[in-house]
Amino acid sequence: MRLARADGASNADTQALTRVEKALHDFDAVELSFVQERIDKAGVAHDRTHGTLQLQKPNRFRWTYVDPAQLIVADGVCLWLYDPDLAQVTVRRLTEALNQTPALLLAGRGHVADGYTVSVAPSVRDLDWVVLAPRDAGREFHSLRLGFKGDALRALEFEDALNEVTRIEFGQIHHGMKFKESVFQFTPPAGVDVIGRHP
Repeated sequence: MRLARADGASNADTQALTRVEKALHDFDAVELSFVQERIDKAGVAHDRTHGTLQLQKPNRFRWTYVDPAQLIVADGVCLWLYDPDLAQVTVRRLTEALNQTPALLLAGRGHVADGYTVSVAPSVRDLDWVVLAPRDAGREFHSLRLGFKGDALRALEFEDALNEVTRIEFGQIHHGMKFKESVFQFTPPAGVDVIGRHP
């Protein structure tokens, strides 16, 4: 875990970096429920959905969405996105896909300070917030906010290129899970369109 202070960082920002890296280090083999919604530029919430996340570092996770149904699986090599309503699967190499999304933070083992500047934000909705601004301007999101209750990571918010915010709030989190390998495997169902290539 990297605890070194970044050049020019305040004491509060350095403590925030330590808090983030500790929380992500503890986010190693977890299962949780979540609620997700999109917040438009006017502050109005849309597309509320919910589901479960199963995550095993490094680079394996399964996001299962309910109503509308959607499945996102990272198997360590590829990222699979299955939309049953469209009967379509999109597949990308994991290294390419994760480098463009906040999922890299949860699934990877990299140091936060290598890819982000970290600063403290005001507390809102009974959560303490930390802002991560990507150092790489090519990412598909402008900023990522992590919400904490004590030392526990309870929420994520990320702003995309259209200045819309996706908010994900975590329910009960179970740590130290022992998953079967099949949880992080995906085979496209018969008859669906597959977009992209995979090994």
